[in-house]
Amino acid sequence: DALSIEFGNKSGNRRLYVSFADVSWLVRPGDLADEHARSACFSHYGLQRASLLFGSNFIRQLSLAQGEDRLGFTVMFEFTPSGQFVSSGFFRSLLRVDLRLSAEEADLASSRKHTGLAQLLGEIDWACQAARSTSQPQTRFIDARGAGRAGRMVEQAMIAAKEHIARFFERHGAPVIYKVHTEPRPELVQGLLDDMARSGIEASAEDLKDSARFARFMSCLYEQGHSAQFYRLLDL
Repeated sequence: DALSIEFGNKSGNRRLYVSFADVSWLVRPGDLADEHARSACFSHYGLQRASLLFGSNFIRQLSLAQGEDRLGFTVMFEFTPSGQFVSSGFFRSLLRVDLRLSAEEADLASSRKHTGLAQLLGEIDWACQAARSTSQPQTRFIDARGAGRAGRMVEQAMIAAKEHIARFFERHGAPVIYKVHTEPRPELVQGLLDDMARSGIEASAEDLKDSARFARFMSCLYEQGHSAQFYRLLDL
C-alpha cells in the first residue's frame, strides 16, 4: 500500500491518494500462479500468524518497491482545507514510491517534530482521518492491536478505499470476487466458549455466527478489557 498527498492546487483542496499494486502485470490468466490463486483464494492474516498465498520472493516482485515503477490502482479522495469531502475517483496508475517505511520507522519519524518528514506524515494522517469519515455509518474502527499512528493511517485509508471501490463496482454493475471465510471447527468454538465461561464471560455459539451479534459481542469484549479472548476470536 502507498499513501501520498497533494495540496496547494488552485482550489486549496487536498487530495489523498491510496494506491496498491496491480498484480496482473506478473500473474497472467491460466499460468501456474493464477491456478494456485484460484484454488487457495487469498492470504489469511491472524494476529499471531499468517498463511500467505505466495512465497516471500514472489510477493516482493508484486509489491510496490522504492524507486521502481509499478503498475497499480489508485483511489483518490479530495477534501477542502476544513476536511469536508468533495469528490473521489478510482483509476489505474503508474506508481513510483519515493520512500518506503515500516510502521515503526514511520512512527519514529512522526515523533521527530519540526522535521519535513514529520510534517508530511501529519498531513497524510489528517487526510486519512478525513477519508475515514467517508466510510459507511455502520463502519466502526477499533484499535484492536494497539497499532501506532502509522498503522492507524494505513488501516483507515485502506478501509475507506476498499469501500469506495466496492461502491464503484456496484454502480457499474460489475462482477467482483470477494472473500468468504469458512466457519471455524466446532471443537475450537466450543473450547473458546468454555474458556470464556470460566472467565465469567457469557456467550453462545450464536453470538459467533450472526455478524451483527458478533460485532456487538466483540465490541463488548474490547470495551470491558478482555484482551486475551478478543485476540483469540480474531485469530480463530
